[in-house]
Amino acid sequence: QGGWADAFDEFITDMVTYPSAFIKGPVVRRQRVLGYSRASDGTTIVEGTERLGPEYERVNPFNIYPEPGITHINEGYIFEHHPMSRSQLADLIGVPGYDEDAVREVLKIGNGQSWINEDTKLQEEEQERKYYSYESPTETFDALEFWGKVSGKMLLDWGLSEEDIPDPAKEYDANVWVVGNYVIKALLNYDPLGEKPYVKTSFIKAPGAFWGKGIPEIIEDLQNVCNAAARSLVNNMGLASGPQVEVNLERIPPNEDITQLHPWKIWQVTNDPLGSSAPAVRFSQPDSRANELMGVYDRFSKLADDHSGVPSYVTGDLNVSGAGRTASGLSMLMGSAGKGIRQIVMYIDNDVVRPIVQRQFVYNMRYDEDESIKGDVEVKARGAINLAVKETLNVRRVEFLNATANPIDVEIVGQDGRAALL
Repeated sequence: QGGWADAFDEFITDMVTYPSAFIKGPVVRRQRVLGYSRASDGTTIVEGTERLGPEYERVNPFNIYPEPGITHINEGYIFEHHPMSRSQLADLIGVPGYDEDAVREVLKIGNGQSWINEDTKLQEEEQERKYYSYESPTETFDALEFWGKVSGKMLLDWGLSEEDIPDPAKEYDANVWVVGNYVIKALLNYDPLGEKPYVKTSFIKAPGAFWGKGIPEIIEDLQNVCNAAARSLVNNMGLASGPQVEVNLERIPPNEDITQLHPWKIWQVTNDPLGSSAPAVRFSQPDSRANELMGVYDRFSKLADDHSGVPSYVTGDLNVSGAGRTASGLSMLMGSAGKGIRQIVMYIDNDVVRPIVQRQFVYNMRYDEDESIKGDVEVKARGAINLAVKETLNVRRVEFLNATANPIDVEIVGQDGRAALL
């Protein structure tokens, strides 16, 4: 109901592309849903209604700005940039938690000069196939969402009560929204442990660093070599597609066209003034280096497979040499390649699934009206472990079946036992 499936799907694409990928949630929002009620005559009435519910969303990594020098999201402060249209900002008027006067003031004076680099933004939108976005007639407001420590004095100035902020000198975990010079929202962090509603992980983690590495960064140097080989291959194909022509201009009549070649062309030439018997037109054929360049390209493509941990045969490429040419050999290679992928699944388990489920559980414990479900739970994400267990179990079963495929062992195992294993 909170949109987890869509957010997780987009998160996976971000994780293999960018240095880090983010999911935000649970964030409580108004949801428009169908409501059912009974009329006095017993008929069912179906109409739209609103409710508050937790939602999840993928966060664009380009819109996340962490505190310099931190390793984990919950260490320091973090900013999220929200490009908002005028109508989205106007929808915040009257919403609990937002300063209505500040929102109206922002709408009255406009956004002013954007601090976003326009060239970078246009490149990003072009890659996302959002063409001609600069021609949009609607004004865009740059809202900054801040999560981190804020002094009690500032929070009191922004409208929080003295009951929430007993000591102005202390620092409090807060969530603050700023548009231009106006604070449109200031609240204490609703998480009981002061954690921020973000989770992140990377395809490859860099110890001690906030940002990790995605596949494009891992294979960048190899990709540059492949690109250079492809460019050289195309150039060589062009050069080797036809002959190089050498023309003695002293033997060519003035009106002869020497810029075009075609089959059965007749060259009109004059006598060599020096009496030489050398031809007036000479042809030489450049050598094709296509095979060598293709070999370079294939070699570095395979290196990119190895460096990324996602070999081509994992995605269905049947051109596998060596051990991969047999069924059992390919199975072993697939198992080895799967170790790296299981590591990524483990990152997702520990860094994304577990904290998200834990937060959703805490949300249910705090706000659900059904007291019978209240209790204590420790969440354990077992996706990667189960993958390894299932794979090992399957390998052992096949080994056992192969080892007992003889009359003596069949008498021990029995047909029913062998059928159960199969």
